[in-house]
Amino acid sequence: MTATIHLIKQPSDEELMLFKRCCWATVGKTEEPSKLPSSEMLRKVLTARHSPIRVLTFAFLIEDVPYWIAMHLRTHKHMECFIPTWLEWLKKDDKE
Repeated sequence: MTATIHLIKQPSDEELMLFKRCCWATVGKTEEPSKLPSSEMLRKVLTARHSPIRVLTFAFLIEDVPYWIAMHLRTHKHMECFIPTWLEWLKKDDKE
């Protein structure tokens, strides 16, 4: 079984500007940035897991993930998880 990952939401320009401002704040800069962060800056900061990444919102749809991995992700709060339910009443097609 191979999991499939789909990016369904990426950070907006507004979030990216806030991200850059937060990065600058960590090095003592107080001015507002005028340009979006470069892809190189994003890559470096995301790779380093530096605290400003907390202002960025991503959403992924992960299909065919093994149950134990889904439970690990849910339990350890790397992200907010919405795991398919086994509750039949909730699976019904709700037209409201």
